[in-house]
Amino acid sequence: PAIWWDATSGVGYAIYATVSSKTSYLNVMNLSTGAVSQTKLGFTPSSNIAIDESSAQMFVADNQGNFYTAFLSPGMTASTLMGSGNYTTGTAHTAGVAVSYIGYTQSGATRYIWTTSTSEIDVYKLDANGWSWVWTSAIGSSATAAKGALASDPGTSGKGPQFLPAGADITDLSVTAAGILIVPVTTQSGGSSETSCDVGQAQYYLYNLNDGSFPVGQFHDSTGASITINPIIGQGRAYSAVVANINSSTIGGLAIYGSAQQSTSGNAAFSLVMTAPQSSISGIVGVRRTMMQTK
Repeated sequence: PAIWWDATSGVGYAIYATVSSKTSYLNVMNLSTGAVSQTKLGFTPSSNIAIDESSAQMFVADNQGNFYTAFLSPGMTASTLMGSGNYTTGTAHTAGVAVSYIGYTQSGATRYIWTTSTSEIDVYKLDANGWSWVWTSAIGSSATAAKGALASDPGTSGKGPQFLPAGADITDLSVTAAGILIVPVTTQSGGSSETSCDVGQAQYYLYNLNDGSFPVGQFHDSTGASITINPIIGQGRAYSAVVANINSSTIGGLAIYGSAQQSTSGNAAFSLVMTAPQSSISGIVGVRRTMMQTK
């Protein structure tokens, strides 16, 4: 379940979804009393449940690509959480694609939601019209609200969202650092990792949140050299990056560690993948990982 602690009362709440007889329910457990409330959902959740502590909001997405945001409050029940006026629905940019992971962050004054399926990334921002689609990266294509569909893959040139390669799988939750989305991707030489015996190469695909472009010159490796390609972190399934603030004058103020089923050095250890100077950090640098439980 996803856990939210109300800082005022000190009471925690566990939020999770269940399915019974093909009907989906949202459940809220008061961790102080053990009381559980339940409400029927008009959609089928397919993603993790994400919690943003700073804005006291919950985020979840469904098997049609839509996403939902709701405000958390002291004494809440499942019915009040998903009640009229407390939650909003974001319409999928690509309808009918089940969302595997959802996340939220704020970069500067702009708030973003991202959703990922196994083969597509969609990013939305909050504006006067609600949650508006900003850009998409998918296998063999990409698009932005400003430019429409891109005619060719801009790669890591910084001129638009790069295409995901054929056979790519997004294999874990994405995180953000300094306004950049870090997406764990397993790339294959012989087809999707879901169907192929190819163990694949684990990489982090990098996108500026505001326009989807590659963050040219914003990250550096452990030697101080600029990151100019999507970094390889190992073989097999790529796992979520871990973002940490560090106090170091030699490698920057932000460290991004990565892991995969097998690292580039042949083991399963975390390794330092990228750094960024403290001056590049703005807004929330990471997102808390929370999972949804179904039964």
